[in-house]
Order: sequence, then C-alpha cells, then structure tokens
Amino acid sequence: MIDMKKILFMIIFPVFFNSIAYANQRHFLIRVSLKELKLYLIDLEDNVFSYPVAGPSFGSYPYALEGIVQEIQIKPVWYPTEKTRRDFLKKGRRLPRAVPPGPQNPLGAAALKIHWTNWKEPVLIHGTNDPSSIGRRVTRGCIRLHNKHIMEIVKLIQVKEGGSKVRVIIENH
Repeated sequence: MIDMKKILFMIIFPVFFNSIAYANQRHFLIRVSLKELKLYLIDLEDNVFSYPVAGPSFGSYPYALEGIVQEIQIKPVWYPTEKTRRDFLKKGRRLPRAVPPGPQNPLGAAALKIHWTNWKEPVLIHGTNDPSSIGRRVTRGCIRLHNKHIMEIVKLIQVKEGGSKVRVIIENH
C-alpha cells in the first residue's frame, strides 16, 4: 500500500523548503482541504495533526492558494474590509473600522497572517466567536478553527525570528 504522507514529504517538502534551513528552525506545511473542511498541520518529523474548519460560503477559490505564515496574532483586532463593512451595512448592521478582542470579534483567540504568493485578498486562518460554524461553509473567505485548535497550532509552530517556516496551501479538492 502506498503511504501518501511519505510521498507528500518526498515531493512537496523539498520543493517548498529548498532554501537554507537553520539548525534551530522547524518547518511545517499547513494544508487546508476545502472539500473535506479540514486543516492538516504536517511537520518534517512525520507528525500530522488534523482539525475541522469552517470554509468560504462561496465554495472555492479559482485555484489553490499558496503562502507563508508571516505573523501570529494573539487576541487579534479585526479590521473589516470596506467591502465587508458595506455588506454588513446593507443588512442593517454598522461595523466599526476596528473590532477589539472579545465576544463580538469573529477572529477568536488567535489569527495566522499569511503572505500569499498568488492571491491579493486577505485570507486569514483564525479562531472563532461562533463554534457552531465549524464544519460548515459560512465564511467570507477565511479559514476558521475552534479556539483551542488555533491555540494548539500557534504553540506548535511558534513563528518568530529563527523559529519555524510555515508553508500554507488552501486546496479546493
């Protein structure tokens, strides 16, 4: 039987992580399957962690998104885009330019800010203030996790100077 994890490591990791690796640096791959509504965190030591997610209500992106985690935000402030603010206003709800951490903030406990190499719109991977949304297609584009899961991921990847390199792929299939 073919071990798909081994194939993934043999093919994908050398391509994504072909830059010079520092001795104390860990490498991870976050793969989000919109078809399965699952996030997989994979490291080079053959560990795979799986988490249920909420995905975009519009179904899928025109192609797979690829990027690198550039920042972890704990108790993030939500800055809704102008488009989001207009859409909410049409529904009778006025959003402020910034929503501080708390029960009204949809980003939950933490957010991964990602530098996308092939996409211009902001797409975060973050916690949620609505746990019932997990496993459903309800977001405006971001990937939501339970707060305990995003905090577990944050603890594992520890993005900081000399820390981890985390590659992110959001797949439609």
